[in-house]
Amino acid sequence: MKAILWLPRLASLLLLALLAAILAWWVPRLAAPTPAIAPIATGAVAMPLDANLAASLFGAQPPKTAEAPTLNFKVVGLVSGKLGSALISVDGRPLRSVALGDEVESGWMLVGINAERVVLERNGARTEIAAPPRNAVSLLTGP
Repeated sequence: MKAILWLPRLASLLLLALLAAILAWWVPRLAAPTPAIAPIATGAVAMPLDANLAASLFGAQPPKTAEAPTLNFKVVGLVSGKLGSALISVDGRPLRSVALGDEVESGWMLVGINAERVVLERNGARTEIAAPPRNAVSLLTGP
């Protein structure tokens, strides 16, 4: 009879040891702080944002792009200012002096002049044509 009494005690002792081992395993893992999330690499490549595509998702119409001139315009010289004008050759024809606001050719109007380019407009579409580079002052005034 004494032999039967030690069996439940041994089972209880084994179960208590098993419970202690489980707690010894899980308590440190559950109590440990969570690891920090790694920062985003600085060299990461971001996808370029296309504003027209994003606007079309919400029903907006893409803006009209300026149509390229069908004629071959060449700016040879210009005078900027309030009463500016430009020397323009169209399709290799002789140079013409065109004042600001005048028609250059077949609906193309000269609407803007600055030091680097002229702006032509036709039916609301604008295009810019680069002016020739300016020579250095030392070339103009040198011996």
